[in-house]
Amino acid sequence: MTIEYFGIYSIFSATNLRERLLEATSYLVHMWFTVPPLRSVLWFPNYLANICRVSVSVLAQAVDGEMRIGSKLLGGAQSYLKSSLESRKYKEVFESINSYCMFIGYPMSGHSLIGSLLDAHRHMLIAHELDALAYVEAGFSKNQLFYLLLERSREFTESGRKWMGYTYVVPNQWQGKFDELKVIGDKKGGRSTLRLGSNPQLLQRLRQTVSVNVKFIHITRNPYDNITTIGKKSDQVHKDKFENLGKDLGSAIDYFFYLCDINKDIIRQIGSKDLFECKYESFISEPRRYLSELCEFLGVEVEEDYLVDCGGTIFKSPHKSRFDIEWDPKSIDIVNNKMKDFDFLSGYSFDS
Repeated sequence: MTIEYFGIYSIFSATNLRERLLEATSYLVHMWFTVPPLRSVLWFPNYLANICRVSVSVLAQAVDGEMRIGSKLLGGAQSYLKSSLESRKYKEVFESINSYCMFIGYPMSGHSLIGSLLDAHRHMLIAHELDALAYVEAGFSKNQLFYLLLERSREFTESGRKWMGYTYVVPNQWQGKFDELKVIGDKKGGRSTLRLGSNPQLLQRLRQTVSVNVKFIHITRNPYDNITTIGKKSDQVHKDKFENLGKDLGSAIDYFFYLCDINKDIIRQIGSKDLFECKYESFISEPRRYLSELCEFLGVEVEEDYLVDCGGTIFKSPHKSRFDIEWDPKSIDIVNNKMKDFDFLSGYSFDS
């Protein structure tokens, strides 16, 4: 086919379509930044103009008041193109999906383990750290999003499912693959909470995009452990407005309860029938029970071999990282008092 852009005619064959489209996208994005009047030109090919809109709206980076093109920008354009083309192969596969699953919560709270266990079920695919809401916000379609989730699950599985010093492989099961896909989703709890908090319309936009039931999983961990780990691994956490995160215990406390406030509001919007809440410590102590409840919540069968294989990968008890550092009495009291504002933190204490 022949496409005209900026007076240049290019012939696209089936074999070089992707490569040439990527070249065209890079050129269009460059012109988008350097020639502002062209942003309103109506004769751009529709899909290329949409790529520019998506990339600029979400993935461009601001530096000293000026916009610059970064690797994420072009990576976003590439994801848009690839998912547009590849998702067509999975149209019938995606038609069997009846639920979309996502996590809300906090970094370092056990999401990676639970997400990987769910991904091992033959009717579920839960991607690891795609940050799906970024693509929803950018305007990706349902099938584009589902394709990216599928691809991310496969990539994480092929890489050995290693994350932050842990391995999340479930032998003999279905990680990175599926048999009649019924549930699809993303494991990106803390970042998803921040996105929903900063964009109140995003929840409705997600529901409109996926056009299936949206199910939410909210996992809590002892706040003293969670806060400690967030502070120790602050370089692996999206800081949002907390630029000093990691420099002292107080900043980690403020960050954690900032997320609690957002999650409290999200939970109020969701409603109980679409929300599954669980304490991480309880899940570790009774994995069969909570995996069975999760399967029922998500609408898939509970299978004995699945429960056995998942149970064999779970460590005996969670790491109590609060004892890795010295907590001063004042900080302990601050956390204890702040916890009282959140029902989902009831039962936790420094000594529990």
